[in-house]
Amino acid sequence: MTGQPWCAGRNRIVALAHTQGIVENRASPLKMKTTRRKPNSTANIVTLPGPKRTLRDAWQEIDVLKAEVERLKQATRPLRDSADFDDNAPAEQPLPNPKRGPRPKHGDWLYNRRDELAGLLESYWPEIEPLCYPKVNPRELRQMLRKIEKFQGGTVRDNFTRLLHNFPQLIAFLESDRFRGDPLQIANAMAGVPQIGWWRSLKLCQKKRDTYIGISQRAVKAYVRRKHPRLYANLELQPNDPIHFMLCMRNYRTREKNMWVYKKYPHQLLAAWESAKPLKGLFPRSDYKTLS
Repeated sequence: MTGQPWCAGRNRIVALAHTQGIVENRASPLKMKTTRRKPNSTANIVTLPGPKRTLRDAWQEIDVLKAEVERLKQATRPLRDSADFDDNAPAEQPLPNPKRGPRPKHGDWLYNRRDELAGLLESYWPEIEPLCYPKVNPRELRQMLRKIEKFQGGTVRDNFTRLLHNFPQLIAFLESDRFRGDPLQIANAMAGVPQIGWWRSLKLCQKKRDTYIGISQRAVKAYVRRKHPRLYANLELQPNDPIHFMLCMRNYRTREKNMWVYKKYPHQLLAAWESAKPLKGLFPRSDYKTLS
């Protein structure tokens, strides 16, 4: 029988098997892609175990820490012995992380000015209200603000001076649909003027009401007329009778906190009713009539 030896045929079979990838369940060497290993590969890093730590080593570290504490006590003894040192004082709290975004251009001055201006406007609200609500009278309102500015001094005068200097913005707010006859709304709108516009000031101050102390006595009657018209109508039937005020407040049901004190002390509501009369000598015209 002629032909190649048996070893040559075996070699061809093995080469064919390698080509088809069936020898030793490995991929064919002709289809494998060569990849280069990076020189700083983590596979080449060998980590060795550290030295063993015993209980004796732990006690030695504790002794070192105790010695360091004693050294610090000796170094701070003059400070702790002084009269200004308080060992029981609470630790200082870490400052909160600042919020991202642009920083606000206003601060507490805006709300402080709002509270102060609201109290002053409510103190003169029986004289100011008919000149700005329901219809604005710019000429007589300016005269009234000038009389109050001249009559008062100090902080009161400064606030009314600022209102007169920004009188066009005040009239723009009073003629807008945002004004509902509440002096607190005027304070909210004019607190930031002229640093910011009245619309921006109104939005900022309406969000924070926790600093507002409450309603002035001379503005209580106007407040009851706006918020509680049924109670106002009943009280106006006999406005000078304390017994009538007591019966009206006893029978009136409300959850508003501003009215709780008057339900408990009706005589204070009667005093507020009497204080709502306009002051003589402050009006720009003699035939002035109050709202009732």
